[in-house]
Amino acid sequence: MWFKNDRRIVFFGAFLFISLFLLVLPITNLAFAQIPNAIVWNISDFVEQENDIRLEGYQPSYSFFLPYFKGVNWEETRLALKIWFSEVLNPESRVSLFINEQLAYTQLLKDIQIQPDQVAYLDIPIPETALKPNNQLIKIEIQPTLFISSHLGEDISSGNLWIIVKKESFITFKMKTDWIPQTIDDFLQS
Repeated sequence: MWFKNDRRIVFFGAFLFISLFLLVLPITNLAFAQIPNAIVWNISDFVEQENDIRLEGYQPSYSFFLPYFKGVNWEETRLALKIWFSEVLNPESRVSLFINEQLAYTQLLKDIQIQPDQVAYLDIPIPETALKPNNQLIKIEIQPTLFISSHLGEDISSGNLWIIVKKESFITFKMKTDWIPQTIDDFLQS
């Protein structure tokens, strides 16, 4: 009699296990299938500042940190900066971007296409060579070098050494299309 009950319990347990497996399988497939191809963040989403970012002086800088996502195609990930420049800056002034303390981008003001309202749009790639895969954060530093004339003291006292990084600036993380999270941690970090 016990033998018949044991078979029923084993059969019921196996049936329950298979049912749960078949129920969970479509859910996990849906979860992994919904990893977006691109994630777009406005700069105000991750710098804890709702307004534009004003940088003043000869060599001001502004740093912020981004998470190091697994599964990101860094070749196609871009930082799109919308910058408003002081009208009196010397064309030899420049904007530089450092990633993890490495110079990743620099451009002279004269080489930047500036709109009539003194706003420019910079599309800056995030080179994978500047990233450190063991770090969980990526340090991004915007550091312009601003001047008006060869008399830096007069330039600083004029109050015209400034740029404004507009809050409409954003970063687009492009995801690898063939990347599949291997662990729950990978999935949560993607």
